[in-house]
Amino acid sequence: MSSTAETEIRKVFEHATRAIKARDLEKSVSDYADDVVRFDVGAPPIAQKGITEVRSRNQEWFSSWSSSIDIDVHELVITASDTVGFVRSLQHVKGTIKSGDKVDMWVRWTGGFEKRGGTWKIVHEHVSSPLDMKTMTAKLDAAP
Repeated sequence: MSSTAETEIRKVFEHATRAIKARDLEKSVSDYADDVVRFDVGAPPIAQKGITEVRSRNQEWFSSWSSSIDIDVHELVITASDTVGFVRSLQHVKGTIKSGDKVDMWVRWTGGFEKRGGTWKIVHEHVSSPLDMKTMTAKLDAAP
């Protein structure tokens, strides 16, 4: 385990989180590899492949909010070697969408990082919510 790598990955993770909170499109995609794959909690496709699809989804998501996106990160765990890293966390997401509805939900976030050309990039991301097995719908009110 490399504490230097963990520190560097933490900085990338925090930068990406700040960009999402601010709904800053270009900063929000700047930490991703061009060939990133994302499994997102949102609508289809089942996988977003490549930075162009991630940018498009971020733009769509950001434009649905009337407030900033408040994200509180919990249980952050970073494991890394000198060239790859794995990050997981629980995230409490809050704010107001354009319809005026309040958002207050928890999601699970997992990211895979690779050091490419001396820079850490997010190469895989998975965002999910628990599923109510009886109704087969997302449990947006689930909390740790």
